[in-house]
Amino acid sequence: RVLPSVDVSSATFCLNRLAHEGNHRDRDFWTKSAAILTPRVPEMSGDLVGLAANAFSKAGVPVPGLIEAISDRVLQDLGDVPTKDLTLLLHAVAQSDAAAA
Repeated sequence: RVLPSVDVSSATFCLNRLAHEGNHRDRDFWTKSAAILTPRVPEMSGDLVGLAANAFSKAGVPVPGLIEAISDRVLQDLGDVPTKDLTLLLHAVAQSDAAAA
């Protein structure tokens, strides 16, 4: 059985809403979501990378592979990332580093 594909912007928006609602704290869910989203990071626009980083940061689950993919994406075209989304990304990286320490 094949599941329908969800566009990356809708998936990112839904994950961000779930994270901010705070009702879904299942670590396995967030880890699997990051694994699914990571290869799709190159499809993301500049505003989506900040939203994705913010979602996982808010969920409080370290996802270094996703954060690294987002960082690589941002470094490819820094001018494509709005300042507020760059701020969200930097905050997420800082929290990810703190959780890993």
